[in-house]
Amino acid sequence: MFLDEPSSFTIRFPFLAAADFRFLTVGLRKRLGREYIRRDNPVADALLSKMRYNERVAVKREFLRLSVRLELDEAKQRLLVGLFETYLRLSEEEERQL
Repeated sequence: MFLDEPSSFTIRFPFLAAADFRFLTVGLRKRLGREYIRRDNPVADALLSKMRYNERVAVKREFLRLSVRLELDEAKQRLLVGLFETYLRLSEEEERQL
């Protein structure tokens, strides 16, 4: 079961509500990664790690293939890989399989 994502975020101090953000949610955890895996959208590629999938190693392998195919500069590549790996960290055994 997937939990609904929050649609707001507030930073409060005892004496002040410093920031109050309200936003629309996309619900990535409810989406199937294979719906996005063939699109040439680097953000969608990086967010594959937040979507529903069965095989973690296969998802990372496909993400790496997509990243190479998009031919992004090194800075963009690092940003996307960092975002992807924030949400999907493979174990040592999974890294060996990869």
